[in-house]
Amino acid sequence: MKLHISVLLFFLFPLITFGLPNCDFKKTNERDLCFDKINTPDGGRYIGAFKKNKYHGLGTYIFPSGDKFIGYFKENKRHGAGVLWVSEKGWLGDFSAGYYINDRLDGIAIYTTPKNNAAYLGKFDNGVFKKWYQIKSPGTLFPKLRNKFYTFDSDQRKGLQKFLELEGLYPSTIDGKWGRNTLNAFAAFSVINYNTIDLEKIDIIAKVVDEIGKLSVALEIRSKLPRCKKNNFNNCFGSITEPDGNKYEGEFNNGFFNGKGKFTFFDGSIYIGDFKNGKQNGNGVFTFGPDTKYYGDRMEGKFVNNIFEGYGKYYFANGDIYEGEWKDNRPYGKGTLSFSNGNKYIGEFKNKFNGLGTFIFSNGDKYIGEWVNGKKNGKGKFISSNGNQYEGEWKDDIFISKDYADTKETHNVASGTGFYVSTRGHIVTNNHVVDGCTEVKAHALGKSQIADIIAKDKLNDLALLKVQGNPPYVFPIELKNPYPLQEIIVAGFPFGELVSSSIKFTKGIVSSIAGIGDNYSQIQIDAAIQPGNSGGPIVDENGNVIAVAVAKLDQQKILENFGVIPEDTNFGIKANAVRNLLEGNNIISKEPSSKIISKNLLSKNIANGTVFLSCWMKMVDIKNVKNKKVLFKEFE
Repeated sequence: MKLHISVLLFFLFPLITFGLPNCDFKKTNERDLCFDKINTPDGGRYIGAFKKNKYHGLGTYIFPSGDKFIGYFKENKRHGAGVLWVSEKGWLGDFSAGYYINDRLDGIAIYTTPKNNAAYLGKFDNGVFKKWYQIKSPGTLFPKLRNKFYTFDSDQRKGLQKFLELEGLYPSTIDGKWGRNTLNAFAAFSVINYNTIDLEKIDIIAKVVDEIGKLSVALEIRSKLPRCKKNNFNNCFGSITEPDGNKYEGEFNNGFFNGKGKFTFFDGSIYIGDFKNGKQNGNGVFTFGPDTKYYGDRMEGKFVNNIFEGYGKYYFANGDIYEGEWKDNRPYGKGTLSFSNGNKYIGEFKNKFNGLGTFIFSNGDKYIGEWVNGKKNGKGKFISSNGNQYEGEWKDDIFISKDYADTKETHNVASGTGFYVSTRGHIVTNNHVVDGCTEVKAHALGKSQIADIIAKDKLNDLALLKVQGNPPYVFPIELKNPYPLQEIIVAGFPFGELVSSSIKFTKGIVSSIAGIGDNYSQIQIDAAIQPGNSGGPIVDENGNVIAVAVAKLDQQKILENFGVIPEDTNFGIKANAVRNLLEGNNIISKEPSSKIISKNLLSKNIANGTVFLSCWMKMVDIKNVKNKKVLFKEFE
């Protein structure tokens, strides 16, 4: 017999890389933004998406009792659209479908039971039943949906049921008849895919039934051919089971699979569709089985000699969907990838995003441009949801070129620290923090506002700003000069919001009363200062400002000149320069304190009186400050 064994198609699919990856828990000790199947501590089983080691996204949970839930999860709880079968002779018992919030039904839901063959449509509030809208038999609950179902002939209705069975939603006999299980399956498909249980609306009925009908076309195995006889597989309909457990059922010609058929692989994967000369050729649906790493994924479209090629759809178990052109089992050509989190890519593929494409983020941001191997590479434009946009060259998802005009929009390019020095909202910081900025924003206690630049002292690298409102705390400015070994605390926002948005403290001493090059308007300290600390207060144990953080030694230059890397060598501008700046602008500073205060009160005062400053610039101005101002990496 010339039977040709089909190539196992699923071996080729590690090439598909843009769905949720399989979790590698043994390697990372974490399941985050990945897909896995696990046995749960309570004796159940979960198959689906994870985020930070919790069920999060589309998944299936089989309870120890045999109850089965298919739907959406959030932090280990049922949250979103979902359906539940209660076990009774398998999972053929009570059924419910609706929307869950924190593990409880909330809103309109359908409930059916085999006990009296009844179907109910009711309303739930936080898991508590409130009201029945309808109590009917399964055949009369949604009459318009039932009538639509019977517009199909018997074979087509069986095809609909077969498709729902492969989706794991129809557990009964394929008979083409309307009943409780058919109603349950349609309701489940509608809830999971369209987030609605309102199956009396004509548009919903059309959407649900027509979609299922379209998908089930390839599942129909119709044949008027006679049954195959022993040793005669020519122009007939039959089945064969191979030694390794693979099974084919369908049409034969000249000893090969020819016509419509169903091939079930030993791992549970199923192909239903057209065959020619023993291979998958024509339209078909391939569903990955439970013993594959792609369990739950499904592909629908055209196959050529066992290869998915032409135009088709790929449904990921995590809810992602790719629709477009294929070549050699890879997305190749134009296509659309819709992510379950709301993101979407529309453009060209060569397995990954390659060529021209548009990526639309769920928050409204958008990138339009060139891609190489799934990353932004080449010319492109980024448009944020607030209207800001920039355009130029990208490399490996990083914006590297800004040589273009953008005369209106501003961008956050750098950050620093400042502190309140008056009850009218005056702020002191470094001049280099605000230099070149189109506007400066002050962020404090969860609020932000544009700060006016009142004065600059370029010689001492100081600047005076002002915001509206009364600050929660104003720093006193020390009158006495600092002295060696004096204990100090530096406060600020090192590295801006890259690390975190909370204020940071470092402790040290005054190392010298002179700064770089014997500059006596500065002091040297051993407390750590990082990018973003500039302009922050240096205070004594009484809470008085004795200096303003300004700089640290250039480690590279010291290494080149002295052969060592400097440690704990940082600088501040003395408080007398601050007083001069304030007096020159008719601002009376707060009297210094002579009493030591508790560390708890000191930390609260510093936190209330220190502000995070962000520098915003137009793109056309950024190139003018390159190599003059420390910018965020993406704008360097």
